Amino acid sequence: MDLAEAVAALRAGGVIGFPTDTVYGLAVMPGGEAKVYEVKGRPADQPLILMVAEASHAEAYVSVDRRARWYMDRWWPGPLTLVLPAGERTLGVRIPDHPAALELLRATGPLLTTSANRHG
Repeated sequence: MDLAEAVAALRAGGVIGFPTDTVYGLAVMPGGEAKVYEVKGRPADQPLILMVAEASHAEAYVSVDRRARWYMDRWWPGPLTLVLPAGERTLGVRIPDHPAALELLRATGPLLTTSANRHG
């Protein structure tokens, strides 16, 4: 699947597989979480990770304080997931250090992700 096909599949509500700097992942557009839980067999009470292309893109989803900003500036892109306040809950956020993942995220905007393996 090329980039245009991946973007079209995501925008149509699909789930795609994609490489990151740490694992192969599954991704959906925000709002499509139920589909990725179904595909993976993952319990819906286990949150997904928000991947973004730029740290500023995370601010629409999570609260970023001075300490979080320092970690973002120091360790992103890379394998660090920051767990940050997101209203009444928390959400893990990261920027992967992988050219294909970053290209995808630049084309789609933030994606909700999980590893590609089946749950359990």
